[in-house]
Amino acid sequence: MLTPRRRRAVYISCTALIATVSLFAFAQNTTAPTQQRARLVLLSAPRSGSTLLVEMLRTHGDVVMHGEPFHEQDLRASRKDGLARNVTVDDAAFRRRRERPQELLDALGKQHANRRVVGFKLFSKHLDWKRLDTFLEWATHLILLRRDDAFAQYVSICLAQASNVWAAYPGSAKHDHVVSVDAALFDTWSKHEAAFVATVERALAKATNPPSVLHLTYERDLCAPHARRNTMRRVERFLGVAMGARSDAAHLPIKQHKADVRDHVSNFEHVARVLPAANASKPCVDARRRLDVRRDVAGVDWLGSTPPEDPRAKAHAAAKAFMRSPHCKEGGPGWL
Repeated sequence: MLTPRRRRAVYISCTALIATVSLFAFAQNTTAPTQQRARLVLLSAPRSGSTLLVEMLRTHGDVVMHGEPFHEQDLRASRKDGLARNVTVDDAAFRRRRERPQELLDALGKQHANRRVVGFKLFSKHLDWKRLDTFLEWATHLILLRRDDAFAQYVSICLAQASNVWAAYPGSAKHDHVVSVDAALFDTWSKHEAAFVATVERALAKATNPPSVLHLTYERDLCAPHARRNTMRRVERFLGVAMGARSDAAHLPIKQHKADVRDHVSNFEHVARVLPAANASKPCVDARRRLDVRRDVAGVDWLGSTPPEDPRAKAHAAAKAFMRSPHCKEGGPGWL
């Protein structure tokens, strides 16, 4: 039988033990939850500004942005299209990325370097469309980047293939190639890209837990320098990170070609007759060529000595005004 003194000692010991256990349980339940990291897929197509957007995202201290890890070639070591921030992945998982994309997705998601966003860009040719759901389930955020002027995009792809230069940077050599456009091939390519976008939209509509989606276009959101600043603020809000990306960094890619589509297409007149999509730039080109004709057949610059009411001077002034209009300005429908 316990004496009163022994009972008091046992009571104190049990009380201390209960307090200790309760404090431990409280500490376990009030531990700060692990921060949810954003997993970003930039779904786009070649020559639509995806490299520029990736490079701007890479300037943000809270983002790990890869290039094209699901490209058919091994681009892991590429400065432009490779893995970011010295990230490495298992060779076996990388080789199986086409038939087992989940393995590479998991590997990329784990290597976040304590940053809040991990992402990469994805083109229609990078995956088996039947496995698109795997990418949408992995992603918490999806950016759909498109180019409104499909013909200008196609010409830009042809020019990049001809020069083997897919991005230009300050100080890069100029590559002003001329290409011939096959209208049937353009039609096939444009239908293929449209079908992929439709496939993505159907998959998003059917998904039980779809990612958040942000729609961007090259012409409206990336082409003009002032638009890039606004776009990066939108992207940062979309991803839930503070402002920090640089839209004016010196190393960012620059516009690669001239402004006029017809200057790069040797058979433009023929293509324009059969492809309505090719005609968006025609008024701008015609206006620019009117501006170029400042000399008569004798080589005399007539503009400086022509009164403003002269029909030629009026046409010249109208062409100049049109070239400054939203249609022809950088980012407009008539801009390549």
